[in-house]
Amino acid sequence: MGEANSVAIRGTFSDDKEKWWRETIPLKRADSEAQYSVMLALRPGRYEFKYVLNGSDWCISTDRYDCANDGDGNTNNVIIVPAKETADNEPKWYSNVYRDKASSVRDQQNVSKAAW
Repeated sequence: MGEANSVAIRGTFSDDKEKWWRETIPLKRADSEAQYSVMLALRPGRYEFKYVLNGSDWCISTDRYDCANDGDGNTNNVIIVPAKETADNEPKWYSNVYRDKASSVRDQQNVSKAAW
């Protein structure tokens, strides 16, 4: 896949379903190594996402997050925030880290989602 010059995530993070898969959340590159990260405030629920490398290459992490099929033939990473971990439906901060290595899998099945 080669080294990523930029990494972002897209997924079902917004309360507004119209923004699902349209909103790009950039990850910051660490000073050392090919590692990118972002902190997200997430309310209890199930979230699906993919990494977007270099603005156009979609991929998932097969070693860090669970995966699920979305019913349309696309495989996405999944984060589940249990209700018991939050008080009064307040967001819980989650760290999302991408490491540029071979265990991430390119997934070009989502070309239709890239045409937002």
